[in-house]
Amino acid sequence: MASKFIALPKSVSEKSFAAAIAEFRRIVGQDSVLVTAEQLAPYIKTMMPVPDADHTPSAALLATTVEHIQKIVGICNTYKVPIWMISTGRNFGYGSAAPAERGQVARGSETLKQMAMTKRILGKYGLDYSGEFIVGMRDMHHIVDVLYDKTDPAMTKAAYQCFDELLTEFSNEGYGTYRVNTAFMDKVAHTYGPVQRHVHKTLKKALDPNGILAPGKSGIR
Repeated sequence: MASKFIALPKSVSEKSFAAAIAEFRRIVGQDSVLVTAEQLAPYIKTMMPVPDADHTPSAALLATTVEHIQKIVGICNTYKVPIWMISTGRNFGYGSAAPAERGQVARGSETLKQMAMTKRILGKYGLDYSGEFIVGMRDMHHIVDVLYDKTDPAMTKAAYQCFDELLTEFSNEGYGTYRVNTAFMDKVAHTYGPVQRHVHKTLKKALDPNGILAPGKSGIR
């Protein structure tokens, strides 16, 4: 018998998913749980030369509060429904709204977790949070600007210590960091482990035996 959903989450029965949908509707409202093909059309478009059907979501949830997201994540854990986070559902410029695998639901818990971590550490050093999220097909970039007065020695020192702690905390949580300033390139390179550093060093030596091309860039010498 054909499913009433356009795609079921992997390893989730129709009965279980229907129960999850009912709970989602109880949390965010009937109109904020999208399940029909027409409603999900904007969430299926991909920006890669692959069949859109391979990235069909099971539903899209229009959560508007932190409490909504917390409850949605709890429901997804209960019913083992995989979730895929997007910003607005129309992020076609940097990627697309379609999930990496067929049968997923969008979520934003990782953004909230990272924002909370960042604000906590910045606040510890008396600095304000200024950031943005760029969401792609299989990745999300959290751009954080540490704003400080370079003419103030105490604030400059605090900003340096703050950024160092941000790198440490994010690395400990398993997040990869890139495109940092030269003062922290070695630290970031170290977070990716000795194997990658050895590969980079080997390639650098082969392509630039005299070490004249941007020595130390991205921690590669």
